[in-house]
Amino acid sequence: MFPMVLATDVWTTTSVNSINSRVTSVNLSLSDCSTIGAPTANFNSLQSVVCINTSLEFEDQSQYGATRSWTFNGGTPSTSNDEKPSVTFNSAGIKNVTLVSTNSAGSNSVTGTVDVESEPSINCTNNNPGSSNIGGIQSFSIANINNSSGGASSNNEYENFACTDIAILEENTNYPFAAQIGNCGPGCNPCELIRIYIDYNGDGDFNDSGELAYTSGGSGLCGIFSNSFTTPQTISPSAKGRILRLRVISDDIFINSPCHDPNSGEVEDYGVYFPEPSTFTTWYRDADNDNFGDINDTQNAQNQPAGYVSDNTDCDDNNPNVNPGAPEVCDDIDNNCVNGIDEGLTATYYLDGDNDG
Repeated sequence: MFPMVLATDVWTTTSVNSINSRVTSVNLSLSDCSTIGAPTANFNSLQSVVCINTSLEFEDQSQYGATRSWTFNGGTPSTSNDEKPSVTFNSAGIKNVTLVSTNSAGSNSVTGTVDVESEPSINCTNNNPGSSNIGGIQSFSIANINNSSGGASSNNEYENFACTDIAILEENTNYPFAAQIGNCGPGCNPCELIRIYIDYNGDGDFNDSGELAYTSGGSGLCGIFSNSFTTPQTISPSAKGRILRLRVISDDIFINSPCHDPNSGEVEDYGVYFPEPSTFTTWYRDADNDNFGDINDTQNAQNQPAGYVSDNTDCDDNNPNVNPGAPEVCDDIDNNCVNGIDEGLTATYYLDGDNDG
C-alpha cells in the first residue's frame, strides 16, 4: 500500500481481495446507521474552484442519511441521487450546491458553493518534440495539491494541469513545495535546474516583476527536491477570485525565461487561486417562523433564502413560543433561551420546624 492514499475509487485487484478477505474473516455486527437519529447533511468536494466544463466530484458525508438528493445550480447533471456524483458547469460564476439528506426521522439540508472560472490564458507553451524526457517532473506538490504526473514523454515536454490541480493560496504567506525530478543517471547525470513562475497579476504571462517565484540558480538537482517561496504581500483585487497559472520548468541547462523549451527536462502548468473577500452570508433555518434561526441548519447565499434568517439564537426551532424574544414562564422549559429553565421565577424556601419565623 502507498504511504498516502489520495481520493480515489480505483484500487488494485490485490488490495480489493485482501480487504474483502479481512472483512469476511472477522465477526462484524454493523447496525444500520440511517435509523439512529435524524440526519445531519454534509458533503465535500475535491476542489472549491474548478474550470468551466471540468468534471468535479462531490461526496455525500451526511450523518444518519439513508437517501439523498443533490441540486447543482448550472450543473450537468442538475440533480442526482448518487453518493458520489461527478458534475460539470458550462458557465463561470459562483454556483450553489445543495444536498438534502433524508431518513425515516426527517430531512436536513446543507448548501455550499463552487467558484467556476475560465482556464487562465497564457502567452506561450513549451513543447520541443526533439528534446529528451530525461529529467522530467515526476510529481509536484504545494498547498492542497499533490500531483503525480509520471514525467514527460519523448514527444511531449509540456503538461497542463491548470484546471485539474489548483492551489488555494493566501497573500504574504510562505509555501513549501516539493518536486520529484526523475530519470537521472548515476551521480546526478544530468543534474537538473528548476524554476517556478506564477502569473500573479493574471495578465497571461510570467514577465512581470516578482513572477519568478523560485529558482534553483546554478545548483543542479535530481530526485526529490523541496524548498519554499513567499507570495507577494498584496495581490491585485482584479487577480483575486480567478484561476492564475503556475509554471514549473526543469532542465539540465540554464532556464532563461518562462517560455524556455527544455533541452532535457519538462514544463508543467498548475492553477493558483487567491480567494477574494466573500460576498456570501450565512443564513439560519427558521422552521417555526419566529424570526430566530437554528445555528445547526445553515445556507450560504448572497440573498436571503426562503425560510432562513440572519439570527442564529433559537434554542428550539420547532416551537414558535421558544426563542430569545419570548417571556420566561414557569413550565420546566427554557422559553427565552437564556440562563436555563424557569430562571427568575422560582425562589428558595427553608424549613422552619419550630415555627419561629
